[in-house]
Amino acid sequence: MSPVAADIRPIVVRVFPSAIALCVLACVSAAAAGYGWFGQSPDYSAYLSVYDQLRPHDLLSNYRFERGYMFASWVCKFYLGMEFAQYYTLLAAVSLLLKFRLLWRHTSAPLVAAFVYLVFLYPISEYTQLRAAVAFAFAFTAIDEYLGGRWFSALALLAVAVTFHSSAVVLGGGAVAVLLVRNRTPVFVACFFGLMAAAASLLISAAVHFLQRVNPFVSTYINKAFLNQPPNLFSGQNILLFLLTLSSAIFLRPWQRRDDGFFYYVSFWTLIAYVAFLRIPVFAHRISEAFIFSYFLFAFRFDDFHRSRIPAYLIILTGAWMFYKSIVEGVLLVYNR
Repeated sequence: MSPVAADIRPIVVRVFPSAIALCVLACVSAAAAGYGWFGQSPDYSAYLSVYDQLRPHDLLSNYRFERGYMFASWVCKFYLGMEFAQYYTLLAAVSLLLKFRLLWRHTSAPLVAAFVYLVFLYPISEYTQLRAAVAFAFAFTAIDEYLGGRWFSALALLAVAVTFHSSAVVLGGGAVAVLLVRNRTPVFVACFFGLMAAAASLLISAAVHFLQRVNPFVSTYINKAFLNQPPNLFSGQNILLFLLTLSSAIFLRPWQRRDDGFFYYVSFWTLIAYVAFLRIPVFAHRISEAFIFSYFLFAFRFDDFHRSRIPAYLIILTGAWMFYKSIVEGVLLVYNR
Protein backbone atom coordinates (compact mmCIF):
# COMPACT_ATOMS: atom_id res chain seq x y z
CA MET A 1 0.00 0.00 0.00
CA SER A 2 1.37 3.40 -0.95
CA PRO A 3 1.94 6.05 1.72
CA VAL A 4 -0.70 8.23 0.02
CA ALA A 5 -3.28 5.47 0.15
CA ALA A 6 -2.39 4.70 3.74
CA ASP A 7 -3.18 8.31 4.75
CA ILE A 8 -6.65 8.21 3.25
CA ARG A 9 -9.28 7.84 5.92
CA PRO A 10 -13.02 7.52 5.42
CA ILE A 11 -14.99 10.66 6.20
CA VAL A 12 -17.34 10.00 9.09
CA VAL A 13 -20.51 12.07 9.13
CA ARG A 14 -22.16 12.13 12.54
CA VAL A 15 -25.92 12.24 12.49
CA PHE A 16 -27.74 13.58 15.54
CA PRO A 17 -31.38 12.41 15.43
CA SER A 18 -32.35 14.78 18.23
CA ALA A 19 -30.96 17.77 16.29
CA ILE A 20 -32.90 16.73 13.18
CA ALA A 21 -36.06 16.29 15.23
CA LEU A 22 -35.59 19.75 16.76
CA CYS A 23 -35.20 21.31 13.31
CA VAL A 24 -38.37 19.63 12.05
CA LEU A 25 -40.27 20.63 15.18
CA ALA A 26 -39.10 24.24 14.83
CA CYS A 27 -40.09 24.46 11.16
CA VAL A 28 -43.53 22.90 11.67
CA SER A 29 -44.23 25.17 14.65
CA ALA A 30 -43.06 28.20 12.65
CA ALA A 31 -45.45 27.31 9.83
CA ALA A 32 -48.27 26.97 12.36
CA ALA A 33 -47.53 30.50 13.57
CA GLY A 34 -47.13 31.98 10.09
CA TYR A 35 -50.27 30.47 8.64
CA GLY A 36 -52.37 30.70 11.81
CA TRP A 37 -53.16 27.02 12.17
CA PHE A 38 -54.38 27.55 15.75
CA GLY A 39 -56.14 30.84 15.16
CA GLN A 40 -54.98 34.40 14.67
CA SER A 41 -53.09 36.09 17.48
CA PRO A 42 -53.99 39.66 18.61
CA ASP A 43 -50.77 41.04 17.07
CA TYR A 44 -51.06 39.31 13.71
CA SER A 45 -53.25 41.93 12.05
CA ALA A 46 -50.87 44.74 13.11
CA TYR A 47 -47.90 42.94 11.58
CA LEU A 48 -49.88 42.17 8.44
CA SER A 49 -51.02 45.78 8.09
CA VAL A 50 -47.47 47.14 8.27
CA TYR A 51 -46.23 44.54 5.79
CA ASP A 52 -49.01 45.40 3.33
CA GLN A 53 -48.39 49.15 3.66
CA LEU A 54 -44.64 48.86 3.01
CA ARG A 55 -43.57 50.33 -0.34
CA PRO A 56 -40.23 49.97 -2.19
CA HIS A 57 -39.10 53.56 -1.59
CA ASP A 58 -40.50 54.09 1.90
CA LEU A 59 -38.32 55.35 4.70
CA LEU A 60 -38.13 52.66 7.34
CA SER A 61 -38.22 55.35 10.04
CA ASN A 62 -41.81 56.13 9.02
CA TYR A 63 -42.96 52.92 10.70
CA ARG A 64 -43.28 52.31 14.43
CA PHE A 65 -41.51 48.97 14.33
CA GLU A 66 -37.75 48.75 14.81
CA ARG A 67 -35.43 49.21 11.83
CA GLY A 68 -34.09 45.66 11.80
CA TYR A 69 -37.56 44.17 11.57
CA MET A 70 -38.58 46.65 8.90
CA PHE A 71 -35.41 46.05 6.86
CA ALA A 72 -36.04 42.30 7.00
CA SER A 73 -39.63 42.97 5.89
CA TRP A 74 -38.42 45.12 3.00
CA VAL A 75 -35.92 42.51 1.78
CA CYS A 76 -38.35 39.61 2.04
CA LYS A 77 -41.19 41.48 0.37
CA PHE A 78 -39.40 43.19 -2.52
CA TYR A 79 -36.32 41.04 -3.13
CA LEU A 80 -37.59 37.58 -2.19
CA GLY A 81 -41.22 38.16 -3.12
CA MET A 82 -42.58 36.59 0.04
CA GLU A 83 -46.17 36.78 1.11
CA PHE A 84 -46.69 37.84 4.69
CA ALA A 85 -47.45 34.32 5.94
CA GLN A 86 -44.17 33.11 4.43
CA TYR A 87 -42.29 36.01 6.00
CA TYR A 88 -43.84 35.37 9.40
CA THR A 89 -42.97 31.69 9.10
CA LEU A 90 -39.36 32.53 8.23
CA LEU A 91 -38.87 34.78 11.26
CA ALA A 92 -40.61 32.34 13.60
CA ALA A 93 -38.37 29.57 12.27
CA VAL A 94 -35.25 31.65 12.88
CA SER A 95 -36.37 32.33 16.45
CA LEU A 96 -37.23 28.71 17.22
CA LEU A 97 -34.12 27.28 15.55
CA LEU A 98 -31.86 29.59 17.57
CA LYS A 99 -33.59 28.70 20.84
CA PHE A 100 -33.70 24.97 20.09
CA ARG A 101 -29.99 25.11 19.21
CA LEU A 102 -29.33 26.45 22.70
CA LEU A 103 -31.47 23.69 24.21
CA TRP A 104 -29.51 21.12 22.23
CA ARG A 105 -26.20 22.59 23.41
CA HIS A 106 -27.05 23.14 27.07
CA THR A 107 -29.62 20.55 28.14
CA SER A 108 -29.65 16.82 28.71
CA ALA A 109 -33.13 16.36 27.26
CA PRO A 110 -33.45 18.91 24.42
CA LEU A 111 -36.53 17.34 22.83
CA VAL A 112 -38.43 17.33 26.12
CA ALA A 113 -37.32 20.90 26.78
CA ALA A 114 -38.46 21.94 23.29
CA PHE A 115 -41.91 20.40 23.76
CA VAL A 116 -42.29 22.14 27.11
CA TYR A 117 -41.20 25.41 25.51
CA LEU A 118 -43.88 25.02 22.82
CA VAL A 119 -46.55 24.50 25.48
CA PHE A 120 -45.27 27.15 27.87
CA LEU A 121 -43.82 30.06 25.87
CA TYR A 122 -44.50 29.56 22.15
CA PRO A 123 -48.13 30.82 22.29
CA ILE A 124 -47.07 34.20 23.75
CA SER A 125 -43.76 34.37 21.91
CA GLU A 126 -43.38 33.18 18.30
CA TYR A 127 -47.12 32.86 17.79
CA THR A 128 -47.95 36.35 19.09
CA GLN A 129 -44.98 38.65 19.81
CA LEU A 130 -42.89 37.93 16.72
CA ARG A 131 -40.42 40.82 16.95
CA ALA A 132 -39.71 40.18 20.62
CA ALA A 133 -39.37 36.44 19.98
CA VAL A 134 -36.70 37.00 17.32
CA ALA A 135 -34.94 39.63 19.43
CA PHE A 136 -34.74 37.40 22.51
CA ALA A 137 -33.53 34.46 20.41
CA PHE A 138 -30.66 36.56 19.06
CA ALA A 139 -29.96 38.00 22.53
CA PHE A 140 -29.72 34.58 24.21
CA THR A 141 -27.51 33.39 21.37
CA ALA A 142 -25.32 36.46 21.94
CA ILE A 143 -25.03 35.53 25.62
CA ASP A 144 -24.04 31.99 24.66
CA GLU A 145 -21.41 33.32 22.26
CA TYR A 146 -19.96 35.55 24.98
CA LEU A 147 -19.75 32.64 27.39
CA GLY A 148 -17.83 30.78 24.70
CA GLY A 149 -15.29 33.60 24.49
CA ARG A 150 -16.53 34.98 21.16
CA TRP A 151 -17.25 38.53 22.29
CA PHE A 152 -17.29 40.13 18.82
CA SER A 153 -20.02 37.83 17.49
CA ALA A 154 -21.83 38.30 20.81
CA LEU A 155 -21.91 42.08 20.34
CA ALA A 156 -23.01 41.71 16.70
CA LEU A 157 -25.85 39.35 17.64
CA LEU A 158 -27.00 41.63 20.46
CA ALA A 159 -27.02 44.57 18.05
CA VAL A 160 -29.22 42.58 15.66
CA ALA A 161 -31.50 41.69 18.59
CA VAL A 162 -31.99 45.34 19.54
CA THR A 163 -32.87 46.28 15.94
CA PHE A 164 -35.73 43.76 16.06
CA HIS A 165 -37.08 44.79 19.45
CA SER A 166 -35.66 47.40 21.79
CA SER A 167 -36.51 45.34 24.87
CA ALA A 168 -33.51 43.13 24.05
CA VAL A 169 -31.51 45.91 25.73
CA VAL A 170 -33.09 44.86 29.02
CA LEU A 171 -31.96 41.27 28.50
CA GLY A 172 -28.46 42.46 27.65
CA GLY A 173 -28.37 44.69 30.72
CA GLY A 174 -29.54 41.85 32.94
CA ALA A 175 -26.82 39.62 31.54
CA VAL A 176 -24.15 42.27 32.21
CA ALA A 177 -25.34 42.58 35.83
CA VAL A 178 -25.00 38.81 36.23
CA LEU A 179 -21.46 38.95 34.82
CA LEU A 180 -20.53 41.31 37.66
CA VAL A 181 -21.73 39.04 40.46
CA ARG A 182 -21.78 35.45 39.21
CA ASN A 183 -18.47 34.57 40.89
CA ARG A 184 -19.65 35.82 44.26
CA THR A 185 -21.26 33.69 46.96
CA PRO A 186 -24.97 32.81 46.53
CA VAL A 187 -25.85 34.90 49.58
CA PHE A 188 -24.15 37.97 48.09
CA VAL A 189 -25.94 37.42 44.80
CA ALA A 190 -29.31 37.07 46.54
CA CYS A 191 -28.74 40.36 48.40
CA PHE A 192 -27.65 42.06 45.17
CA PHE A 193 -30.78 41.04 43.30
CA GLY A 194 -32.97 42.01 46.24
CA LEU A 195 -31.49 45.50 46.26
CA MET A 196 -31.89 45.74 42.48
CA ALA A 197 -35.58 44.85 42.78
CA ALA A 198 -36.12 47.47 45.49
CA ALA A 199 -34.25 50.15 43.53
CA ALA A 200 -36.15 49.40 40.32
CA SER A 201 -39.46 49.59 42.16
CA LEU A 202 -38.56 52.99 43.63
CA LEU A 203 -37.25 54.43 40.36
CA ILE A 204 -39.92 53.07 38.04
CA SER A 205 -41.84 56.35 37.71
CA ALA A 206 -38.75 58.27 36.65
CA ALA A 207 -37.80 55.50 34.23
CA VAL A 208 -41.21 55.50 32.56
CA HIS A 209 -41.12 59.28 32.22
CA PHE A 210 -37.74 58.99 30.50
CA LEU A 211 -38.98 56.27 28.15
CA GLN A 212 -42.01 58.34 27.23
CA ARG A 213 -39.72 61.19 26.21
CA VAL A 214 -37.52 58.88 24.15
CA ASN A 215 -40.42 57.06 22.47
CA PRO A 216 -43.88 58.71 22.40
CA PHE A 217 -45.48 55.33 21.69
CA VAL A 218 -44.64 54.20 25.23
CA SER A 219 -47.63 56.03 26.71
CA THR A 220 -50.00 54.49 24.19
CA TYR A 221 -48.45 51.09 24.73
CA ILE A 222 -48.85 51.30 28.51
CA ASN A 223 -52.42 52.54 28.37
CA LYS A 224 -53.76 50.26 25.64
CA ALA A 225 -51.76 47.06 26.00
CA PHE A 226 -53.91 43.99 26.52
CA LEU A 227 -51.67 42.80 29.40
CA ASN A 228 -52.86 45.51 31.76
CA GLN A 229 -54.08 43.27 34.56
CA PRO A 230 -51.86 43.71 37.64
CA PRO A 231 -49.50 40.73 37.96
CA ASN A 232 -50.33 38.34 40.76
CA LEU A 233 -47.16 37.66 42.73
CA PHE A 234 -48.77 34.55 44.19
CA SER A 235 -50.12 33.12 40.97
CA GLY A 236 -49.62 29.44 40.25
CA GLN A 237 -46.97 30.27 37.65
CA ASN A 238 -44.93 32.49 39.95
CA ILE A 239 -45.12 30.04 42.84
CA LEU A 240 -43.92 27.24 40.58
CA LEU A 241 -41.11 29.40 39.21
CA PHE A 242 -40.03 30.26 42.75
CA LEU A 243 -40.03 26.57 43.68
CA LEU A 244 -38.09 25.85 40.51
CA THR A 245 -35.45 28.42 41.50
CA LEU A 246 -35.25 27.05 45.03
CA SER A 247 -35.09 23.38 43.97
CA SER A 248 -32.40 24.19 41.42
CA ALA A 249 -30.28 25.78 44.13
CA ILE A 250 -30.68 22.69 46.33
CA PHE A 251 -30.36 19.89 43.78
CA LEU A 252 -28.33 21.37 40.90
CA ARG A 253 -26.11 23.95 42.65
CA PRO A 254 -25.69 25.60 39.23
CA TRP A 255 -23.31 28.32 40.43
CA GLN A 256 -20.64 25.61 40.62
CA ARG A 257 -20.82 25.21 36.84
CA ARG A 258 -19.91 28.23 34.73
CA ASP A 259 -22.63 28.31 32.05
CA ASP A 260 -25.40 26.80 34.17
CA GLY A 261 -24.75 29.27 36.98
CA PHE A 262 -24.92 32.17 34.58
CA PHE A 263 -28.34 31.23 33.19
CA TYR A 264 -29.54 30.40 36.70
CA TYR A 265 -28.79 33.92 37.89
CA VAL A 266 -30.26 35.47 34.71
CA SER A 267 -33.55 33.72 35.52
CA PHE A 268 -33.80 35.73 38.76
CA TRP A 269 -34.85 38.75 36.72
CA THR A 270 -38.08 36.97 35.73
CA LEU A 271 -39.56 37.20 39.22
CA ILE A 272 -37.80 40.45 40.05
CA ALA A 273 -39.60 42.14 37.13
CA TYR A 274 -42.97 41.18 38.61
CA VAL A 275 -42.03 42.90 41.87
CA ALA A 276 -40.27 45.94 40.41
CA PHE A 277 -42.90 46.76 37.78
CA LEU A 278 -45.99 45.84 39.78
CA ARG A 279 -47.52 49.27 39.12
CA ILE A 280 -47.05 48.96 35.34
CA PRO A 281 -48.45 45.53 34.49
CA VAL A 282 -47.50 45.48 30.83
CA PHE A 283 -43.84 46.10 31.68
CA ALA A 284 -43.94 43.44 34.38
CA HIS A 285 -45.22 40.85 31.92
CA ARG A 286 -43.00 41.84 28.99
CA ILE A 287 -39.75 42.06 30.94
CA SER A 288 -40.43 38.78 32.71
CA GLU A 289 -41.00 37.14 29.34
CA ALA A 290 -37.61 38.40 28.17
CA PHE A 291 -35.77 36.38 30.83
CA ILE A 292 -37.97 33.34 31.32
CA PHE A 293 -36.28 31.23 28.62
CA SER A 294 -33.19 31.07 30.84
CA TYR A 295 -34.97 28.56 33.09
CA PHE A 296 -34.87 26.02 30.29
CA LEU A 297 -31.09 26.34 29.92
CA PHE A 298 -30.30 25.03 33.40
CA ALA A 299 -33.39 23.16 34.62
CA PHE A 300 -32.99 20.43 31.99
CA ARG A 301 -29.29 19.89 32.73
CA PHE A 302 -29.11 16.53 34.56
CA ASP A 303 -26.38 14.54 36.26
CA ASP A 304 -26.33 10.92 37.44
CA PHE A 305 -28.63 11.56 40.40
CA HIS A 306 -32.39 11.40 40.04
CA ARG A 307 -32.85 14.47 42.23
CA SER A 308 -31.23 16.60 39.50
CA ARG A 309 -34.38 16.03 37.44
CA ILE A 310 -36.65 17.69 40.01
CA PRO A 311 -36.24 21.21 38.48
CA ALA A 312 -37.17 19.75 35.07
CA TYR A 313 -40.28 18.17 36.58
CA LEU A 314 -41.22 21.55 38.05
CA ILE A 315 -40.83 23.40 34.75
CA ILE A 316 -42.90 20.69 33.03
CA LEU A 317 -45.55 21.19 35.73
CA THR A 318 -45.36 24.96 35.16
CA GLY A 319 -45.93 24.48 31.44
CA ALA A 320 -48.86 22.14 32.07
CA TRP A 321 -50.36 24.62 34.56
CA MET A 322 -50.06 27.54 32.13
CA PHE A 323 -51.59 25.45 29.35
CA TYR A 324 -54.50 24.50 31.60
CA LYS A 325 -55.05 28.12 32.72
CA SER A 326 -54.97 29.34 29.14
CA ILE A 327 -57.57 26.78 28.09
CA VAL A 328 -59.84 27.56 31.07
CA GLU A 329 -59.57 31.32 30.53
CA GLY A 330 -60.03 30.96 26.78
CA VAL A 331 -56.91 32.88 25.79
CA LEU A 332 -54.79 30.15 24.20
CA LEU A 333 -54.65 30.58 20.43
CA VAL A 334 -58.33 31.26 20.00
CA TYR A 335 -58.17 34.94 19.11
CA ASN A 336 -60.02 34.68 15.81
CA ARG A 337 -62.95 32.59 17.00
